[in-house]
Amino acid sequence: MCTLCQKCHDALTKKHIPKFSVANGMWFGDIPAELQGLTIPEEKLISLYRHNSCIIKLQSPFHSATTLQTA
Repeated sequence: MCTLCQKCHDALTKKHIPKFSVANGMWFGDIPAELQGLTIPEEKLISLYRHNSCIIKLQSPFHSATTLQTA
C-alpha cells in the first residue's frame, strides 16, 4: 500500500503512466555527495527542470498543538 496524489491515481486508473513518475523517466539517479547539502534555492538554480511552485511543510521541533500546521 502506498500514498498517491490525485493526478497519479487518475492516470493509473486510466492505465496511463503518470506524467511525473519514475516510470516516465523522471528519475535522474542518486544525488552526488557534493550536492546533498544544497539549500532549496541552490537546488532550483542548478536543476535540469523548473517548476512554478514548491510546497514546503513547516513543522515545529516541539510538535506543539498550538503551532502545528495542517496541509
